Amino acid sequence: MEGALTHTVDVGSIPTDVVFHPSNEERIVACGTIDGSLQVYRYGDEKDSFSSLVSTSLRSSEASKDRCSVDVDSCRGIAFAQGGDVICAAYSADHGIRVTDLGSGGKIIRTISHAHDSCIHRCLSVDGMLWTGDDEGCVKVWDMRAGGDKAVASLEPHTDYVSDMVAHDDALLTVSGDGTLCMIDRNVFKVRHRSEDDADDELLSVCVIRQGRKVVCGTTSGVLNIYSWGYWNDCSDRFPGHPDSVTGMVAFDEETVLTGSSDGLIRVLSIQPNKMLGVLGEHSDFDIERMALKGDAMCLASISHDSSLKLWNTGLLLDDDDDDDDDNKVDKEEEERSDSDSDDSDDGARGKGKRTADEGRRNKGAHKIPKKESQKEPVSNFFADLL
Repeated sequence: MEGALTHTVDVGSIPTDVVFHPSNEERIVACGTIDGSLQVYRYGDEKDSFSSLVSTSLRSSEASKDRCSVDVDSCRGIAFAQGGDVICAAYSADHGIRVTDLGSGGKIIRTISHAHDSCIHRCLSVDGMLWTGDDEGCVKVWDMRAGGDKAVASLEPHTDYVSDMVAHDDALLTVSGDGTLCMIDRNVFKVRHRSEDDADDELLSVCVIRQGRKVVCGTTSGVLNIYSWGYWNDCSDRFPGHPDSVTGMVAFDEETVLTGSSDGLIRVLSIQPNKMLGVLGEHSDFDIERMALKGDAMCLASISHDSSLKLWNTGLLLDDDDDDDDDNKVDKEEEERSDSDSDDSDDGARGKGKRTADEGRRNKGAHKIPKKESQKEPVSNFFADLL
């Protein structure tokens, strides 16, 4: 989408994870890299305006490669904690966690060595608790408000690497390379539900939409598996179309998701009805590793194997204020017309022809997303395999 890309920075190595500061007032984004560095940036209003807040690297000459199948010094998962004052980073050298204080310019204030028996793959901070998932499917919980190096809980929901995690209400959802989706009760730290084991596709990414009624999972085949909340055994719908793995995914609103794929494209998709709406941007032909959406949904961060961190203006997907005013005017006129005609109608007919607020929001951004036929060649062939 023209004008969507606002910032690009070369992080110096292949990035592995990216997160925004939890406060919408702060314009801070962080990423970890495969060479063990933790990069924290403040970005400005002007294009490509970045200033480095933290740049640290953990190198261990004593770490042996036979303990982990990837670069022993990689920083593989990161998460802001304590309101954004610190950032937790998981390193593969000793399967440990380092807590870095942003106020001191990057000083490590806490270290949990050998936090897992295998390399930590994902981190997520929720309500003062840090959740970590490793390469063997183990999930641990750490109270970041307390000291010590003991986990509050240790669970084994999966048999392969934990690829992604997302919190919704009192639940934590995890997906794995073993092809399963798990729902964990965050109040009692117990696995409540797990999908069937006969999945033949790895699950790589997950998000929750439709006010918690739908869970969408990205797969290695490019298909989106859509689960209905409460029905965990198997997906209720499948949305094929991506030519490569869906490695990153975020919920833009209650009906729309943004996906990052191994073909380097960031797509905008409607879920139920399942429809590819357009392309927000791209990392050329390089794999997209991860994506993160700022809390106000106005900025998307993406990282790729081209060693770049890019920021995208997702506000372009929304209608402007004038369009909102027009929608409200139409809603009011239709409501008044419906009320004037309701004297001789029953309850079932009274609301007929009246557009609800949800229906008005559902159309937001539709005209702002490039039409499928106006995209470059890979986009126009998005559903070619289905024909």
